[in-house]
Amino acid sequence: MKTTAYTPFEVGAKDRVVGFFVISAMLLFLLGFVIPAVKRLGADQGILFYTTLDQTYGIAEEALVSLRGVEIGKVADIRITDSSMVRVDVSLSPEYAPFYTKNSKMTVDSNIGVNTLLTGSGLILEPGSISNGLMAPGDFIATEAPQGIG
Repeated sequence: MKTTAYTPFEVGAKDRVVGFFVISAMLLFLLGFVIPAVKRLGADQGILFYTTLDQTYGIAEEALVSLRGVEIGKVADIRITDSSMVRVDVSLSPEYAPFYTKNSKMTVDSNIGVNTLLTGSGLILEPGSISNGLMAPGDFIATEAPQGIG
């Protein structure tokens, strides 16, 4: 037995092994959160287009944009323009770029459903004729407002 009142902590081989496993487990746990976040950032790189409406009609950011029932993008931003119109920026998937043709139209998806309750109304893309040519990123897409009763 030592006669000194205070002895420093001595690190042994067991302590090093336990420390290695604890640090490794923490790194793996953090990577489990970082890797999916990086993948989501890569998936958010879409082709931007915009449209204008006289009001939002329940459209919110992250609302779905679909083409024949298939999700092709999301609403990226909503803001009011200088001319008091609502500008809606949409980010569409590059995978479906051949369908983004000139004279395409959008309609407000006002059907009642689970998605409408969770994310608000969405937009439906109705592509124009392929012979019209493809739209350039940042182009305007005309949108038809929903017809209501009254």
